[in-house]
This record gives sequence, C-alpha cells and structure tokens, in this order.
Amino acid sequence: MSKQYFVGIELEEKDDRLFSLVKRQFNAKGNLISPAHISLTPSFEFFDEKELIERLKNWASKENGFEVKFEKVGRFVQPKYGTVFMYPEKTEIIKKLQNSLINNLKEIEQIGEFVPHLTLAQRVDLDKVDKIKNEIEMMGLKLNLKVNKIVLYKKEKSWEKFEEFFLL
Repeated sequence: MSKQYFVGIELEEKDDRLFSLVKRQFNAKGNLISPAHISLTPSFEFFDEKELIERLKNWASKENGFEVKFEKVGRFVQPKYGTVFMYPEKTEIIKKLQNSLINNLKEIEQIGEFVPHLTLAQRVDLDKVDKIKNEIEMMGLKLNLKVNKIVLYKKEKSWEKFEEFFLL
C-alpha cells in the first residue's frame, strides 16, 4: 500500500517557533497540518518505504549543504482559495538541490513550476489573499537558513517528520 510523503527543509528551533506563530495567526481555519518547513517537493505517493529511504540517503550523501535567505513574500491562487508564502531571494542554489532531488525520485509528478517555499497562510479566501500578503510583507520577516539536511515528511493523520538525511 502506498503512503503519502513530501520532502522539505526543517527550520531551526528558533525559526520554527516564530514561523509557527505566524502560520497560526493567519490560518484561523486551523488547516495547516504540517510543521513549519521549506517545501522542496509536492506531496507524492511511494509504495516501498525502505527503497524511498535508501534512495534519499544515497542522494543526500552526495549533495552539498548551503545557506539561503528567504525575504520575499508571494502568493498563488487556485479556483477556491489562495496561499501566501515566503520564497528565497536567489533561487538558483535551492532549485539545483530540488532538481537533483526530483531527478532522483522520478515518482514525483511534475506539477509545473514548483517553487521551494515556506507556507505562511493557506486556504485563504480569495478576497483576503492580497490583504494577508501585504500584512506579512509589513512584518518584515527574514529567514537565513543553513541547509545541511533534508527531511522526509509522511502523512499519518497529519504530516509528521519521518526521516532526516544529512547533506555533505
């Protein structure tokens, strides 16, 4: 039986506390069901958990760590709701990691241009998306992130940290 997963970058504890508070402030509906993280992949299904872990472990052992800054706030909208997120100033290094990861896991369905991001508000009513985006921009949030590991998240009842993989 397949399970659902996604791969992301875990925030340091101090950043996790701050961004978890921001997420709670802008998600009154209580629908953010994952720890604060930088999403590298959309969710995907995988049948063989041991194979997935082994592939990620081998992949991570060949990838270099790096630092990245998140300062920009963006938004995207779907037919019924919108999402507000932070994304990196310079995307080249994180996109390189993401592309390498997705090439290693061909099972991840490409959904067009997937931007590595930190979700701050999701399932926002369409008429409130720009207001929330502006409020978050006014907060002047910045995230300096040293990326030395990635995390595999698994969906049980909610999304939970499942395995970590350290980069070079």
